[in-house]
Amino acid sequence: AGVAHCLYAFQGGVRVSVAPTRPNLDGAMLKAFMANRPIVANNRAEMTALGLRTVAGTDPSLSTAQMPFFAGDRFLGTIALDNHERENAYGEAEVRLLSTVAASMGMALQNARNFDETQRLLKETERRSSELALINDIQHALAAQPDFRAIVDVIGDKLRALFDSDNIGITWRDEKTDLIHNLYIVERGQRLQLPPFAYDPHGAMAQALGSGKPLVLKDRAATLAFGIRTAPGTEPSCSSVFMPVMVGD
Repeated sequence: AGVAHCLYAFQGGVRVSVAPTRPNLDGAMLKAFMANRPIVANNRAEMTALGLRTVAGTDPSLSTAQMPFFAGDRFLGTIALDNHERENAYGEAEVRLLSTVAASMGMALQNARNFDETQRLLKETERRSSELALINDIQHALAAQPDFRAIVDVIGDKLRALFDSDNIGITWRDEKTDLIHNLYIVERGQRLQLPPFAYDPHGAMAQALGSGKPLVLKDRAATLAFGIRTAPGTEPSCSSVFMPVMVGD
């Protein structure tokens, strides 16, 4: 977003809240940080020359030492020490200590980032394994079940387990009668028997699903815009995802 967030700020021993700021990308201070160089300003004149301004809601300091920290070669942020009592408060010792802390912080954040990425990939692998297992189960059901409705039940049960959902439906279009049959409807974990309803080939729903692409409805307004009405004996949903089942085109 091109903004700097102040995550941890104390002044006079009191935790303060500092609003996000938009750094000057061409400023001397940011260029120094990007080059992994610390900033030490020992009086107000030096701070002004670097473009340092007092943040709204805080008091001006008399000297400051600021150290950038990185994750690999990616600049993440800075650690800043400020002194409000005297000028020339910081020298080589403070800069050396800040440098050590910044290097450790960057390494820790990189490790955390790597851990998060590893966890994400692990979850993605587990999800993909679940999908493959579902496909395998469905294929076994297709081979073992000669009855069409029994196959639908197996698929519905497997999808409920995969998505950990108590609300799912499988419908079937009868092209001869242009009726939509509710083959597998579960709401709040209860299997429902709903009558068929007329298929409207010109409706927004039919047009959308006829493209072979999924339809995601995020709220009631979107649901109503597609002409979807709550079936008698069921409750209105807050969001839905519809996936068409195609044979050829």
